[in-house]
Amino acid sequence: MGYRRFGRAPSVYWSNPESKATKLKKQFGGAIEEISRAFYAMDSRNMSALLQRYGQLYGDNAEDYARRTMDKWRSGEVKLSGQTLERLIKLVPPYLSPEKRLELLALILKRHERKPNTQRIEVNVKKPEEGLAEIDRAMNRIVVTDELAYLPSYVMDAAKWLYSDDVTTARAMLAELSSVETRALKASATREIELLKRTIRSGQVQSASYSVKTPGGNLVISATTPSFCFVATVCLGNADPRTNALRAWRDDTLKKSSIGRRFVVWYYRNGPTLARVLASNPVSMKLTRAGLTCFVATLGGIATVRRVFKGEPDVGRTETSVNARAGK
Repeated sequence: MGYRRFGRAPSVYWSNPESKATKLKKQFGGAIEEISRAFYAMDSRNMSALLQRYGQLYGDNAEDYARRTMDKWRSGEVKLSGQTLERLIKLVPPYLSPEKRLELLALILKRHERKPNTQRIEVNVKKPEEGLAEIDRAMNRIVVTDELAYLPSYVMDAAKWLYSDDVTTARAMLAELSSVETRALKASATREIELLKRTIRSGQVQSASYSVKTPGGNLVISATTPSFCFVATVCLGNADPRTNALRAWRDDTLKKSSIGRRFVVWYYRNGPTLARVLASNPVSMKLTRAGLTCFVATLGGIATVRRVFKGEPDVGRTETSVNARAGK
């Protein structure tokens, strides 16, 4: 338990380091539980052989403690310590079938999946070929030269334990698992994208957002009609600086987040209806115009604050924000 010492000197905080059991679970994920279950499920002959080996490696006292505590470990009355877990990771795998070892290795790899990069591509559904060609180029760039380059060193250590310190076999099994996953992901992504391309080319989609998982990361595809600010155009005019500011906010901010893209898709679907309703109601249009003017002014203020924090010159109010405040 951590505690604080207070006095005239600055307070100091101590805390216990992360336990070995916690570290092992972070490193090996669900493989830890599977190894423990396999240990408890051993038949008497294999269990006797394992505990004998346990004593040879770690001493008679350790073996005696393991034999006396086995039933309590099985019942959950006593938890396996980090030290015992570490020992079992090394001792249990030789008693497992090749299929079970591969299953454990897959669990370890799953624990250390690569953090996906995200690439965004926009497709104009009225002229889709340029956007679809960009999707093809993105897929063709996916080349995984070393499936294991991203793995921490202790994952290779775990694989060595699973394969009795045979580094060549361990690396080959890791590479095969990663390669299988890579091929499966690419095949699945290719099927999804081909279906998406046929759907867009059919002309049946006006706006939609798709996310495709590929071996190189996530590919986010936004299929939209040529950009319009329906409500702003009706309330403010197509060439108004406030309308341009809202377009810039849509392109520079909304389209860069998943929630924002979903909102843009929703707006493209429902914007024309909203614009018609406003056009038929002068009071609603006046209130909406005032709200949009305030919102654009707020966007201008936020942009100014960002420039200040980035150390950029404060050029004062932008033309857009000035015109927005003036209601022009």
